[in-house]
Amino acid sequence: MKIIEVMKPGITGFSNTDENLKRLDHKEFEIYLFGAIRAEGGKLIGKEFLTNNQNFYTYKIQSKEKEFYILLHSIYSFVAFASVVDFGGIEFVDGPKTMISLLEPSYKVLSEDLLNRPLQKDQLKRLKEPEKKMIEYWQAVRIGEVIYNYWD
Repeated sequence: MKIIEVMKPGITGFSNTDENLKRLDHKEFEIYLFGAIRAEGGKLIGKEFLTNNQNFYTYKIQSKEKEFYILLHSIYSFVAFASVVDFGGIEFVDGPKTMISLLEPSYKVLSEDLLNRPLQKDQLKRLKEPEKKMIEYWQAVRIGEVIYNYWD
């Protein structure tokens, strides 16, 4: 997936006051998610919904080998995998191939490589001014920090 496909207006979770960003239905996502978890032989051990000013839903998964997180963006149908999710930062990883194949084609699974790429100013041109100000204020340095954040 190309960076221009993910760096769209509203990706930060912020918009102008005259613009209303529609939230994704996380329950619909969970239908796909539970099937992917079963196929991986795992189980859901926790979930968090848009608390602490985050712009993503968090699902904690226990598989046979390890624990990891699946992040669903609250506005766009973007999904990421992570090994650590907290206020100090998110450690993005590539998810199990079985799970990715079951979540795609309905959701776009973002790769570890894309999410960890350094943020460049020209990648922000499609974003709204309030988003650019938040990116500067919070000093985001990676693409993933813009897409999945705890900004208030």
